[in-house]
Amino acid sequence: MSRHPKPRTMSIDGREVVVLTPEDYAALSASRRQLGALNSHAEQLKSELRQARALLGRVREMLAPPDGERQDDGPADPAALIEAIDEAVRRGRPRR
Repeated sequence: MSRHPKPRTMSIDGREVVVLTPEDYAALSASRRQLGALNSHAEQLKSELRQARALLGRVREMLAPPDGERQDDGPADPAALIEAIDEAVRRGRPRR
C-alpha cells in the first residue's frame, strides 16, 4: 500500500495550515465537486427506490387475493410474480 505524502504546512498567525500548489488546489476542488454530484445522484436514486418500493407495496395489496381465498385461475402465480418483482427492486437496476 502506498503511503500518503506528508502535506506541506506553514504557520500563519500561530496556526498550522496546509499549503497547496494551485494544481493541487484545482484537483482538490474538482474532487469535491465530483463527490457532491455523486452524493446528489445517490440521494436521488434512494428516493426513486423508496417510491418504487411503495408502489410495489400498493401493487402487492391490489393483486393479493381476499383474506382466506385462494386464487389459482391465472397462468402465473401472482405471489411468485410479486416476489420476483420485489427481489428485482431490492437488487436495483442493472448498470448501464
